[in-house]
Amino acid sequence: MEKGVFSWVAVPAVLAVVGFAMALPNAQAAQRAPVVLIGSWQATEIGGSPANGAVDSNLTVENDGSVFGSAGCNRVMGRLKGDREKVSFAPLATTKKLCPEDVMKQEQAFLAALGAAKAYVANKVSLELMDDHGKVLVKMTRQ
Repeated sequence: MEKGVFSWVAVPAVLAVVGFAMALPNAQAAQRAPVVLIGSWQATEIGGSPANGAVDSNLTVENDGSVFGSAGCNRVMGRLKGDREKVSFAPLATTKKLCPEDVMKQEQAFLAALGAAKAYVANKVSLELMDDHGKVLVKMTRQ
């Protein structure tokens, strides 16, 4: 009699474990960056103005959604959340060095653009990050 009770208790537990294991790959896949965004990008235009070529504002997107790069003076790192149309950058962390005013100005504009990004258009060579109204915040080229 105890053997039969154990079987009925064990079946739901086994099904729950199997269900969790089957859902795990889907959860991991949702964390991956959209393929078109994976790679290294260099800012060419920020806020409608050409980026200062002497200031290195760039971002690298990894397959797992992690991002890192340079805002211009300081290093930046964080996570990207995105799908085929939408994108957002989880709170980004930066180092806190002080640099010349022109470098800091571009850095602040670049970080603001990343923080406000809600949508994107990308192909093999270019990336545009836009706000939720479709305004282009930053244009980048693949490196």
